[in-house]
Amino acid sequence: HERLVGSEMCIRDRNNTFAPVAMNYKNAVMKIYNRWGEKLYETNDLLKGWDGTANGAECQDGVYLYKISLYSMDDEIYEYSGSITLMR
Repeated sequence: HERLVGSEMCIRDRNNTFAPVAMNYKNAVMKIYNRWGEKLYETNDLLKGWDGTANGAECQDGVYLYKISLYSMDDEIYEYSGSITLMR
């Protein structure tokens, strides 16, 4: 069983996935990077979230970085970034 622990208040664990809790946006992008800056995951569907895998394989325990861009209905862009700790 794995736990994903986020450092931002807009993030929550949802069925062992890491995803933002956001409302009233028209588009969004979430990217996950390893500590070397390699992109492991990207999605436009925030309901899916990140499940701690990359290319079909489980990622190792450790700290990963996220970047989330939310595009509001009035064309404002809100960007959030931080770290998440993956523990199995």
